[in-house]
Amino acid sequence: MRRTIVIALIALAVSCKNKPATEPKADTATAATNIYQEDSTLIVSAGINDWMQQTLKAADLPAKMKLEEFWKDDSLMVSPFTPSNEFYSDYAPVLRWSADSNYIIDIGSYGTVVTKNAQGKTQLEAGSPDSELALIEPKKQERTRLMFVGPSSEIINAKWIDSRQALVIGTFDKTGNDNHDTLLWMIDVKDKFFRLYNIKSHR
Repeated sequence: MRRTIVIALIALAVSCKNKPATEPKADTATAATNIYQEDSTLIVSAGINDWMQQTLKAADLPAKMKLEEFWKDDSLMVSPFTPSNEFYSDYAPVLRWSADSNYIIDIGSYGTVVTKNAQGKTQLEAGSPDSELALIEPKKQERTRLMFVGPSSEIINAKWIDSRQALVIGTFDKTGNDNHDTLLWMIDVKDKFFRLYNIKSHR
């Protein structure tokens, strides 16, 4: 998810990914290949390739996707969620509902301020350089932090692939020279399984 790893974000991923230190490199490479093939097939079959290309202004996706990291995180921060009556309407522009309404990917309510413009229309304004990507489960009244990122990163958009898998698009400036890598996270929200793809390095 933006304002978000290849260095800073991977630090988050590495701290919680579940991969044995003795795992053979050949097995890791095979697993990565299998994951890439499965994700590529999923993107095409779900019909969201056009959405990705429009969002990223790039063609030939997912052929340009390079899998950099994959991990499972069973220690994500979960907190009670009791939103105000206005939450869902005020933050609608940054909330992505799953088709079955069991989950919401929140790409921007953290650190934003709800204001009114001259016409009295509600709008969102950035109030913090940091961003949070969160999973909301309305029926459980829970909110899970999926990622927390600093000002060198940006969460651009997100879309549900199916009832449990979401794709998140963002950027990360790992050099500090305003040279941003384009990143894709594919997240199985039920199993908390993350895959991080980099597009820029694979062009």
